[in-house]
Amino acid sequence: MEWIALALFAMTATLTPGPSNVLVMSSGFNFGVKKSVPVFLGVVLGFPFMLVAVGVGLYSIFAIFPLAHIILKIVGCAYLVYMAWKIFNTQSVNVESSVGTPPSFWHGAFLHWVNPKSWIVAVSTIASFSQVQDERLQEALHVAFIFTSVALPCVGTWLVLGDKIRAFVKSSYHVRWFNRIMAILLVLSVIQTSLS
Repeated sequence: MEWIALALFAMTATLTPGPSNVLVMSSGFNFGVKKSVPVFLGVVLGFPFMLVAVGVGLYSIFAIFPLAHIILKIVGCAYLVYMAWKIFNTQSVNVESSVGTPPSFWHGAFLHWVNPKSWIVAVSTIASFSQVQDERLQEALHVAFIFTSVALPCVGTWLVLGDKIRAFVKSSYHVRWFNRIMAILLVLSVIQTSLS
């Protein structure tokens, strides 16, 4: 397995905009870093479980039952649009008086299972970087470890960026528009990955 190539691929996948990074950045903006740690950890630790599941054969189920993949994709897109709606309507101005609660660990972890981009990345990663057919679990665990190691600083960048942008946004009007832009970006990322 080419570890450097895998790490570079993981960096590209976890640093580029997508539903998970938009959710983490939005949470950092609206609730601050400390309150957003659970969703951050959910995003970072949730994806390796998907990689392992795909690596040990979950994707082969979709090859046998393609309708299951289509249904998952539709449900996933609907869930992401729902998340965008929640972000669109978030209007907090400061951490102390935030309305609502930040997304949980489970929101971040579950997001991968309904995110078309995560499925594309998981399948592409396993197909490209796993070679030994007899040791699928071991290969998948190695891939998941590399992805987790790379995702911590990459996704963390989105979290800190959201928190730092917050320091420059003082009025509730600007907060509403930041959230609306994040929601629109989330919907656009859903559309882009759905068409891939």
